[in-house]
Amino acid sequence: MSVPDDLVHPQSSRVAKLVSEQKTDESLIGAFDMACVNKGGYFLKNNLLFHRTTLLGDVVAQLPLNRRAEILDLAHSRVGCHIGVRRTKERIAMTFTWPTLINDVI
Repeated sequence: MSVPDDLVHPQSSRVAKLVSEQKTDESLIGAFDMACVNKGGYFLKNNLLFHRTTLLGDVVAQLPLNRRAEILDLAHSRVGCHIGVRRTKERIAMTFTWPTLINDVI
């Protein structure tokens, strides 16, 4: 599965802001280190940090800390309608991931 072109369009100011947020997020340092050596499924495309899952090969963006609360709220309350921990995590992981995703959903 490839990364959607609209997500990594380098001229987009929204993409530039996300790149900046990812690069300044201390919780993503390890993921950036892994991407630099092509390990763990992490990679950069147009300076955005992504992760390719090993099981299905899906590509998901690494979400910086300042955006996680909104995504958790959307997945749990507004869109997910209290679907439980496992399904909330799965819903988020279809598009995003971050190092503490499982603990944050719990």
